Amino acid sequence: MNFLRRNFVYVALLTVFLLFALFLKEEGFLTSNNILNIVIQAAPITVMAVFLNFVLASQEIDLSLGAVVGLSGVIAAIVIQNGDNAFIASIAAISSGLFIGLVNGLLVNQLKNPSFLSTLAMLGIVTGIARWITDLKTFSITDEKFVSVMGSGSFFGIPSLVLWTLGIVFFGHILLFNTRFGAWVLAVGDNSAAAESLGINVKKVRLLVLILGSLGASLAGLLYAGRLQSASYSIGVNDTLTVIAAAVIGGTSLFGGRASIYGALAGSVLLAMLVNGLLLAGFSVTQQLIVQGVVLILSMAVSIRGRGTHVS
Repeated sequence: MNFLRRNFVYVALLTVFLLFALFLKEEGFLTSNNILNIVIQAAPITVMAVFLNFVLASQEIDLSLGAVVGLSGVIAAIVIQNGDNAFIASIAAISSGLFIGLVNGLLVNQLKNPSFLSTLAMLGIVTGIARWITDLKTFSITDEKFVSVMGSGSFFGIPSLVLWTLGIVFFGHILLFNTRFGAWVLAVGDNSAAAESLGINVKKVRLLVLILGSLGASLAGLLYAGRLQSASYSIGVNDTLTVIAAAVIGGTSLFGGRASIYGALAGSVLLAMLVNGLLLAGFSVTQQLIVQGVVLILSMAVSIRGRGTHVS
């Protein structure tokens, strides 16, 4: 039972893969193009889940992620349409995410608002801003360099979205488990009072993790924009719960003090695989949501039973 709790996401991923491979072989589940499509679909969710690990591990939460995804993609598209290059557009998009994360952190620290309420309010504000500046329109992106680097391009035969995913996962793992900052995050999430007594600046940690969370969302917005070659305020609107689910399924505790970067990757791929397989099997969107909900309930049960520090 302890093995199942520690490795739930990997067991679930292998089980789902084998079941789909067995029953959906004729539908093309095992084709290389379909497997690659699953990984590409999971890329933005993985990027967000990696950075959300820091937020959840510190016993905070960010409900504004989906809105930040839409806003950052829209900002990049508008900057490009105004004649600036892909680099300037990316900097503008990421800066918007960093600023939103900063505001979230200040609301939590200075006003002592729970992150749940602060980021829920920010969700409405950011969504409103995105709708306002776009006038509910979709913006096309024709900058070939941006599309190549952020979306449909490849390097040495490896899709750029896969490279982004692997790079962010590696960076996140090193930052969380091989740096002093990562140790502070886990300590704050495990017991903030004890962490403060040890000299850890709890407010600073909370501020930085919320900034990281929004950074991940803005990066995801750029990846969506590059892959779709367009941007809309509605892109990413439903991603927040999916990202939280991927992190929790992967072994990150909602109670803080425990996180798994590789688990977040596996959780994201699992959810993308579920959507892909259920779609091939002819399930409706409604039925897909029911199955995903059952998986999330099971993962939550495992998370609650398995509280404690997890390093992976």
